[in-house]
Amino acid sequence: MLLALAEAAAGLLALTVLLLLPGLLIVRSPWPFVPFLSSSFWLISWGWLAPAGPGRERFLHVTLAFSALLAGLRLLKPLEASRPSWPTVAVIVAALARLAPYSTWPAAPGLDAGFASASALLLTWRDGIPASYLPLYSLFGFGAGDFGLPALAADVSFLAGLPPHRALLMATLASEGLLTLALFAFARRYVSAAPAALGSVVATALALFVVARSEGALGAPLALSLAIAGASLVLRGAGRSTLVAAGLIWAGSLVTLGIPGGVVMGVVTAGLVAAGGWPALGRLGLAGAVAAFLAAPTLWRTADSADLMGLRLPPLVLALAIAAGLVVAAGRGPRWAGRPWAPPALVALVLAATVGDWTMRTARIRVDADDLAAAAWLRAHSHPTDVVCADDEASRAWVPALAGRAVRPGRLPGSRIQPFDGAACRIQVLRGAAAPALAIAPAFNQGSVALVLR
Repeated sequence: MLLALAEAAAGLLALTVLLLLPGLLIVRSPWPFVPFLSSSFWLISWGWLAPAGPGRERFLHVTLAFSALLAGLRLLKPLEASRPSWPTVAVIVAALARLAPYSTWPAAPGLDAGFASASALLLTWRDGIPASYLPLYSLFGFGAGDFGLPALAADVSFLAGLPPHRALLMATLASEGLLTLALFAFARRYVSAAPAALGSVVATALALFVVARSEGALGAPLALSLAIAGASLVLRGAGRSTLVAAGLIWAGSLVTLGIPGGVVMGVVTAGLVAAGGWPALGRLGLAGAVAAFLAAPTLWRTADSADLMGLRLPPLVLALAIAAGLVVAAGRGPRWAGRPWAPPALVALVLAATVGDWTMRTARIRVDADDLAAAAWLRAHSHPTDVVCADDEASRAWVPALAGRAVRPGRLPGSRIQPFDGAACRIQVLRGAAAPALAIAPAFNQGSVALVLR
């Protein structure tokens, strides 16, 4: 229990630092945009680092130390801080509440999360963007699936020492909280703080509930939160510096999903900006140009196999659902905001949607204590270049991320189930199978997982 609390505390501290710095140096007001500026900076900086060095971990430490020094100098000045309003507190509490499952889930739900966790593991091994997925997958180029969440998870792993699969879970849950914050900042453009807070919390809960059973929506909340935050800055129309900041945030959104997912998200973002009228569209060009320029190096280095995933439906559904909800809230917010029954009804709706979301995703978790024990045995008793044969899809998805060993047949996101053929493998992972006693690996036959040596 103490180790789990220490891990959670270290991860939360690392994530908080990454979301505050260097955003505090770029903007001090309004506060909702600080985490989006910071996270976008970390995402796009992966591609701007030279492949030969310096290493990503060293870059993180040096940049954070320098940013903390500058932020400390700025904070020496008197701050004109005031007590936050209850809508602001409600949004922050709702965003932090999205992290609650971290204490009970061993890994992110679903099978595609295994590939994302393995990607984060490779980023930490390489200390930068690798040229391929070897030795875990026979896939050249790096960029299949979502890049943003594995990159953010790798940074958390560097700073806090968390296993990449745990860091990816934390990054996934944090991105859902960021979506609430982004929606609040956008809704404030049209309505007052109270309906904006309620609308943003409701929209997040409903959208995540809709895609709770779907694979492929892993990086959509992070990409969409960055896209909406950038659109909010464009709609403010407060000079070129605001547009450059919006371009930085949009670059992070592009990097998160890669191609073509980032392009689709860009179209949705343009639609949100178009809701502000022709003046907002006139400001779209500069922000879009800045976004394309800043995202280009990372997209170039992660686009070799990005077309492997194609266009996934759940992220698009999530984006369109929230975009439609924002348009409706902008037009109808003042009408329902004054109804006395509206806030309690919306709170009940949020609780029901959140519980339903977490219940469905808990059922999709494919990692348990037996899998973690098997992965620990593999790391201790096999060579990094060994290939493991697995008889079920869950092991094929998660053994590379948990044990750092390639699996045959491998599983890529969206791929079809392939038949099991363990005759050519020295090590086999069997789930729910009665393996011969003499073939079971010494000192390991735990629960529903058995390791077999030939």
